[in-house]
Amino acid sequence: MYCSNCGEKVEDYDKFCRCCGETLAFKEAPKHHIVISKPAQIIEEIHNNDDEEIVLYTGKKHIMGLMWPIIMSPFFVTLFWHVYVATNTMFGTIFGILLIVQVVVPVLRFCCDGLVITNKFVHLQYGIIDTEEVDIPIKKADSVITGRTFLGKIFGYCYVSFPAGNKDKALLHMKDYRQLRAIFEDPEAFVFDATGELPDTPSPEKEMQLV
Repeated sequence: MYCSNCGEKVEDYDKFCRCCGETLAFKEAPKHHIVISKPAQIIEEIHNNDDEEIVLYTGKKHIMGLMWPIIMSPFFVTLFWHVYVATNTMFGTIFGILLIVQVVVPVLRFCCDGLVITNKFVHLQYGIIDTEEVDIPIKKADSVITGRTFLGKIFGYCYVSFPAGNKDKALLHMKDYRQLRAIFEDPEAFVFDATGELPDTPSPEKEMQLV
């Protein structure tokens, strides 16, 4: 489908031309195309590139990722007050910082970690202050592993493990274990079911950026 005003190629379900802003007659996006605002940074980058990526799935975090800070915060605050404020020593300062880290780090990970699957790539974002992103071609998405711990089986969450450089990283407390496992076991079938097309092979330039 092409814009009637400027002639640029647009998707069938676009409401406006991304080039000139012309209002388009559009079709409703396929129901499998789940576009959610989080993680916004990854999706914004996808919308800004020229690869015509379509967001098919956005990872959702499980509330258990916040359970440790929620439950332990009163205990940590009490200890912090009695140790840091009462002693006012170097030991108390270090101990107080360690207590704060135990509460703050899980909250930041819950907010910063992200997973977005498109018709071409699996985008994984991890880290706290200086977040990093790993882009895995959809045809190599079977290198991503999903699993569940004992508590994960009870409460219904999983982890997503993926290669990042020489080490494996993991996103913790993710929802939709069965769906994620099915996606990563046969990513090409997932893309075909969602779009009706087989995934494209990334350009050599894009492949070089991923190395």
